[in-house]
Amino acid sequence: MVFDRDRPPEPVDALLCIAIVAELAPVLSLLHRFRLRSHRLGVGYLADVRVAVLRSGVGPAAAERRTRATLERIIPRSVWSVGSCGALVDTLAVGTVVTATSVLSSKQVPHAVSPVADLPSVVVHTVERPVFDPDRRAQVAQSGAQVCEMEAAGVVRAVGGRCPVHLLKIVSDQAGGTPDPAVALGSARAQALFHTRVEHLMRTVVAPQLALRVRSTLACLDAVSSGEPTG
Repeated sequence: MVFDRDRPPEPVDALLCIAIVAELAPVLSLLHRFRLRSHRLGVGYLADVRVAVLRSGVGPAAAERRTRATLERIIPRSVWSVGSCGALVDTLAVGTVVTATSVLSSKQVPHAVSPVADLPSVVVHTVERPVFDPDRRAQVAQSGAQVCEMEAAGVVRAVGGRCPVHLLKIVSDQAGGTPDPAVALGSARAQALFHTRVEHLMRTVVAPQLALRVRSTLACLDAVSSGEPTG
């Protein structure tokens, strides 16, 4: 990413790390006073909350590299990994919004994260390639995770404990657990169906609640820092 090196690092309330355009576009539509800082990063307001939005790209390595670079230019109070995920258990239906208490990855080091209040909390497994068939789904589920996705562990590693990390993910598919024309590996039609589904879920389910989730989580951080009870 190319930044204006003469611009001092900017404080924001939250950095939202989002992988793909289908996840990103519904979030950008909510922002006002939005200005680009690079071709992947912009800063604006989500309701009254000042946020930076990063298009991280797909995969943990890309997410880690670009989040790390962004944190040289942005000083967030909290970092969010926002987007879609695949269910590793049959009890999580498409359209379910989840948060996380822990993130696993192939590096075998679990990462603790801060759950978002009033959402189902799960263990997330960050994978390096999509999970689209029953055998691979069963293999990943052996870790004890309930959902899989491809960026969260990279985001957590990049943050390195400097501020809280929150996950807000919506189940977009069953990770090969049931037949689904949107998750046929290598199919251009499946890819188009998948991106259309993700955009719809983000626009109709995640985007309408995003400002409230971020604002309430920041209020909890303020209460903790001031020693007030958080309920």
